[in-house]
Amino acid sequence: KLRKEVPEQAIYLARYGDAAWNKKYASYISRNYDNIKAGSCWVSDHAQIDVAVSYEGGVCFPWVTVFRDIKTSKWLGWFLHTDAPNSDHIFQAFYYGVVRFGIPDDIYLDNGKDYRCKDFAGGRDNSVKVKHSTQQENSLMKNIGVNVHFALPYNAQTKPVERDFLKIKTFLSKGFVGYRGGKITERPEKLRNEIKNGKIMQFNEFKPLFDDFIKNFLNKKPSKGKALKGRCPDEAWAEEFAVKKVIAKDALKLFCMRTSRNVSIGRNGVYDSQLQLTYWDE
Repeated sequence: KLRKEVPEQAIYLARYGDAAWNKKYASYISRNYDNIKAGSCWVSDHAQIDVAVSYEGGVCFPWVTVFRDIKTSKWLGWFLHTDAPNSDHIFQAFYYGVVRFGIPDDIYLDNGKDYRCKDFAGGRDNSVKVKHSTQQENSLMKNIGVNVHFALPYNAQTKPVERDFLKIKTFLSKGFVGYRGGKITERPEKLRNEIKNGKIMQFNEFKPLFDDFIKNFLNKKPSKGKALKGRCPDEAWAEEFAVKKVIAKDALKLFCMRTSRNVSIGRNGVYDSQLQLTYWDE
């Protein structure tokens, strides 16, 4: 009787809420990638891998931070780490990508605090007023001439890298001892015993396998999508990528250093606690 009298969308909205309804039924505008060149725009995000590994005597579920080409879907720079994501991991993944493939024209970022940090992207300004900010002008992206775009908050559909994380879960994570599933309803009953009996892998053993999966499976998996048209990301990249702005490795290291932290001038000058050096000048 309910299905006869009430539209299917209304039932779904009442049962699962606005966010679920939006993903399944809401109208959207399909992106056109024809005018985007390979390597010109990178998208970045974090994801937790659903595989338990052993690390320094404990158990953790590793995270990956990635920069991926928006046109060809090729993973350009990524960093697998055991601790929760922060801006240091973003710097590291971006560094790996730029060393291999040069500097993009634009980057498309998540709205998290780590991506909005002033050292990396210069922060996100919600005001429409034009303001002068020395901190924004001293961010990594500003210094190397990259335009920053932020995705809509709480809207995973806007970031095409999300579908890659599903591929990692489907084609990699499910095959490992220690797989826990993407949500609690998928969690295998054997997981607790696998951890208790020490069957899970060490992190330093899992990392090269993960890197190999990205290079030799994900970047080589053909797709019939509108951008790849039957090619794999590596093929599309080889056909369409033209050499972009290149930066020296040593210069890039300097650009990736923190810039916005306030320091105090003491009687002996400025002391940097990280480098344990004192700087003094007239």
